[in-house]
Amino acid sequence: MNRLELTKNAFKFAHFACTNFNIASIQTKKEILHSLGQSFILKEKKLTVELVPWLV
Repeated sequence: MNRLELTKNAFKFAHFACTNFNIASIQTKKEILHSLGQSFILKEKKLTVELVPWLV
């Protein structure tokens, strides 16, 4: 996948995530979050995520 396609896909995902997260089911919210990263840690009401490389 070239950089242009990767960039297009990233913007499509960002648009989908923004417009649908608040109205999505719990399962869809989990899928959106898992698409963003791994190693989710919730400590003192703060969520820490190790982001996927394409997002950094």
